[in-house]
Parts: sequence; C-alpha cells; structure tokens
Amino acid sequence: MSRNEIRKLEGHTGSLNSVAFSPDGKTIASGSGDQTVRLWDVQSGNEIRKLEGHGYSVFSVAFSPDGKTVVSGSADRTVRLWDVQSGNEIRKLEGHSDWVKSVAFSPDGKTLASGSNDQTVRLWDVQSGIEIRKLEGHSGGVISVEFSSDGKIIESCDWNDVTLSWKTETGVPMERGIENTNNSMSPSADRSLGLDEQGWVIQGQSESTKPLFWLPQELRGTLVNTTSSLALGTAGGRVVIIDISRV
Repeated sequence: MSRNEIRKLEGHTGSLNSVAFSPDGKTIASGSGDQTVRLWDVQSGNEIRKLEGHGYSVFSVAFSPDGKTVVSGSADRTVRLWDVQSGNEIRKLEGHSDWVKSVAFSPDGKTLASGSNDQTVRLWDVQSGIEIRKLEGHSGGVISVEFSSDGKIIESCDWNDVTLSWKTETGVPMERGIENTNNSMSPSADRSLGLDEQGWVIQGQSESTKPLFWLPQELRGTLVNTTSSLALGTAGGRVVIIDISRV
C-alpha cells in the first residue's frame, strides 16, 4: 500500500468543512469557515479563484455533473450557485431556517438537494431557483444528502445517525437505516471511501467495508476521492491531496 501526499493547498483562513472534485478531476472546490468557496487547480495546486458572498461558514460544496457550476451551503441559511468559469454568483436559494450542512446535484444537473439543521431536506429547480418540495421526517439536523445514480432516490442522514431514503418525484420516505461512519461516503467511478471513528480510511459500504490506511488527527476532516486521488479538508484550513492509485 502506498499513500503519498501529492500537494498541500493553502489559502483558507478558517477550518475546511467540505471539498469536492470536479467531474473531470482537474479542479477542487473547498468550502471553509472563512465564509468563502475556493477553486483549485489539481495539477499545479494553484488557487484559481475565490468565491465570496456567504455571510457565515460554508459547510458543503458540490460540482454540477457538467462541471460548469458549483453549489454551496452555508450557516447563513442559503444555498448559492456559482459559475465556475467566471466565479460569479448565479443565484441565491432561500428557504431553510437554519444552517445548510449538505448540498448535492441530481445526476442530470436539473435538481438540487439541500439538508439543514432545520431537520428538512429541500429540493430546488436549478434553472429557476424555485423550491420544488420540502422533505420532512428527520428528528435531528440533516448533515448529508445524496442522489442515487439514476436520480430517483435521495438519501439523507441526520445528526442522530438516522438515514432516510426518499422518492425524488414524490418526496415520500422509503426506509430508515443507520450510518456506519462519521463522515459521508464519497462515491467515485469504482470505489467509495469514508472515515471511521478511529481515523481509518475505509472502502465500501455497510457490511462490506475494509480499512485502507490510518490518518493522524490533524488530517481527519472532510474527504472526497476520485479513483486515484483523495482530497482531505483539515480543521487548519488546508486541502491535502493524497495519491491512492496503488492502494
């Protein structure tokens, strides 16, 4: 097993709360307690641009399937869409009554899901910014949302470690389960990585997980991966990229 740090991306002045790879793997978006979203070139490690507009910490970032748009969720209770090329804010989505902790695009890029401490998941039309529906059923703040690969199902997890599955079209909850790791799994083309309570990076889901390698405390934060790289967002405001191609 080999895990080599490729590079360290520095620039944020607050804790790193979320990182995301663009679909082509060439760009990283990071969201921080310094109220900014930053875009980084993976190859060089250079900061491409800084996206400013949120009034409080940015908790979650995600790329659209075509890589042209970044969405961010913040403690200012808003969801914001940004143009990757220009860095301009496209629109601001308002409706949540508490911190927005997680955001996700549907596979077709037409719908957004956002999860909040207000215990709801909300679906938004990307083109218009209109709220499509509000999904209620959690008894704790929602910290993670994710679409299925076909976009028909949404999975959400709250701070009580309870997961709910919803039909995207109707908003009806389907089943209830329990999360097995502290951090959300990060899907890629052929693997899913997460971080367990002891600091092990694990591969797989549910009962079929296996430990890959251990991370020291200072590197345990948010994580996201492609098939060959793992990006870690740390409490110190750094993004660390690790080569996992031979893991």
